[in-house]
Amino acid sequence: MIKLAHAFGKSTGFGVDLIFLSPIFMLILGFGGATYEGPQEM
Repeated sequence: MIKLAHAFGKSTGFGVDLIFLSPIFMLILGFGGATYEGPQEM
């Protein structure tokens, strides 16, 4: 989930929130203004 958050340009905190509240934060990614930036190298 953290890698997914980084692929959309979001922070690690957003990724942690995706783990615990995934239905809500998936909706935020899907219907929000986030754009897919591709996989990020760590």
